[in-house]
Amino acid sequence: MGTLVGLLNHVQMMVKHAYGAALRDLALSTRRAIDRSDSHLMDVVIHAAAGSFRIVLEAAKTPDLLGQNELARALERVDALFEKAANQEQAAEVVRANPGHLAGAYLRLLRFLIQHNTGLRYSWAETTFSKPSNRSISEGEARPLVSLLSGVSNLGSESVKLLGTLEEVDVTRLTWRIATPDGKYSGEVKQGGPSLVGLITGKTYKFDCIEEIQEVEGTGREQRTLYLVEHRPV
Repeated sequence: MGTLVGLLNHVQMMVKHAYGAALRDLALSTRRAIDRSDSHLMDVVIHAAAGSFRIVLEAAKTPDLLGQNELARALERVDALFEKAANQEQAAEVVRANPGHLAGAYLRLLRFLIQHNTGLRYSWAETTFSKPSNRSISEGEARPLVSLLSGVSNLGSESVKLLGTLEEVDVTRLTWRIATPDGKYSGEVKQGGPSLVGLITGKTYKFDCIEEIQEVEGTGREQRTLYLVEHRPV
C-alpha cells in the first residue's frame, strides 16, 4: 500500500505542475477568468483491489455546463510527456521542450517507477470524447530515459523574477527576504552566486532567481528553494 500511496503522490504532483504549465500558456485575461482553485486535484473513486495496482480517479471539481473540466488542461500536458515513451530520444526532446517543475516532477516519477521495478499505464476521458486517451511507460523504457535526462542541467528548475522591498539580508548565512505585491519571498545564494554585500533593507530591488524543488522523502510533499542569480536596484 505504501508503494501505491507513493505513486499517487508522484502522479498528483506531476498533474499539479502540468496544470501550472498549461495555465502559463494562456492569456492573462483568460487565466483571471478561470476558477483555478483545486482544479488539478483528483479523488480516489475506486481503491486498488487486493494484489492490484489499478485504481480509478476523478476530478475533484465537477465539469462545467459543457461537460469540460479544467483538469483536462493538465492531463493533455501529461499525455505529451508519455506519448513518445517508446523512443527515448524523442521522449527526451519533449521533456527538454517543457523544462521546469513539470519536467522535474516527471523525472521523479520515472525514478520512482524504476526504484519499484514497475511501469505505469493510464487512461482518461471527458464526456465529449469518442474514446479514452491512453498512455503508458514500462520500466525498460523509463531506465534509459532517466539516464538521458539526468544529464540535463537545471531541467526541473524554473526562473522566478521578483520586484519588491528588501526586508532581510544576511551576508554570512547567504539568505534574504523580499516583500513583493504578491507576497513575501525568502531565499538563498548558492556558493559562487552573487554577493549580498551592499544590499540595503528598505530599498527596492529586482531579483532574478531560480526555483528548485526537492521531494521530502516519505511525505509526498515538495520543498521549494529560491536561489538568487542576479539582483539590481530599482
